[in-house]
Amino acid sequence: MGLNASTIPGDNGGIVSELTSPLKEDWIVQHADACGLTTIEVKNMWKRFQQLGCNQDGVLYAHSLPIDTVTDPFVSKIFKQFPKTNEGAITFQTFCAASKWLSDNSTDGKIRAVFAILNDGKPLDENILIEILSQVYLEDSQQSVKRAANVLLKQIDNDGNGFITEDQFASWVTTLPHDTLAAILNFTTSQQTDKDGMSASSTPVKTPVKKVARPTSLSGPVATDDQLMAVAKHVYDKDWLLFANKLGFTQMEVKDLQDNFVTKRQQAEELLKEWKNDNGIAATVSSLKRALVESDFVSVAEML
Repeated sequence: MGLNASTIPGDNGGIVSELTSPLKEDWIVQHADACGLTTIEVKNMWKRFQQLGCNQDGVLYAHSLPIDTVTDPFVSKIFKQFPKTNEGAITFQTFCAASKWLSDNSTDGKIRAVFAILNDGKPLDENILIEILSQVYLEDSQQSVKRAANVLLKQIDNDGNGFITEDQFASWVTTLPHDTLAAILNFTTSQQTDKDGMSASSTPVKTPVKKVARPTSLSGPVATDDQLMAVAKHVYDKDWLLFANKLGFTQMEVKDLQDNFVTKRQQAEELLKEWKNDNGIAATVSSLKRALVESDFVSVAEML
C-alpha cells in the first residue's frame, strides 16, 4: 500500500476552485460541502493553509512553504505524497480532503500511511532507519543512532531478512503502549484556534506521554528492590535499549531518563524502579526474566 492519490483523496480536478475563489464569501462553504466538513473545521484549515504559504488563488507550492517546514525532512516527505495539480501545486480542496482522510481513517490505515511516508512505501533497511533516527535524535552521536537502528531492526524484522516490511511495521507499532500510540496517531479536523489564529496542531508543545504498564500473563513473586539493583548493575554498561523496550518503555521515555540522570547506572536503576511502580503486582521476577532473555541478557536472567 502506498500513500498516493489512491489513498489520500485529491480534488477531482479542482472543481471547487472552478466555482469560487478565496476572495468570495462562499469559499469556505463550498469546500465544506465538497469535503463533508463543517464550516468551522474548514475555517481552521484555511488559516493553517494560509500559514503554510498558499497564494492568492488558494493553492500551495513547495517553494512557498516556510523555511523551517521546507527543511523538515518529514514534512517534505508528506508534501511529496499529496496529489497535486499538473503545475505541482496542492489545492485547498486536496488539503481539506486529506485532513478529513487522516481524521477518519482507521488506526491501521494511519500506521500504514506513516510507513509509506518514511521511505515512499518501500521496505526499511538499517541504512534507512539510521537516516530516519538521525533526523529525530539530532543531539545523539552517530554511534548511538546506529546502535538504536540495529536494535530496532532486530526487534521488528522477525523474519531476519534485513529489512522491515509494511506488515511488520504495522504489527510492531500496535504493540506500543496505548497512550503513546494514541498520541502519535491522534489527528482531528475540529481543532481549536488561539487568539493569533494558530491551530493547536501548528504550535508544537512537548507533552509528557503517560506510560501504560506492559501487560503480562506471568505470575509469581514481585521482583524485590535488591533484585532490580542487581539487574541494573549487570546491564547498565551494555546496550539495554531493547531490554527497556521489552519492559514497555518507548525510545522517547528512555531518552528522558538519559536526559534526567547523569550516569548510565542511575538511568538503568531508575528504569527498573519505574517499571516496578507502573506494573505493581505484575512486576514479577518471571516477567523480568522473560524481558532479560528476550534482550539477550540470559546470564543476568539466570541470576534471579
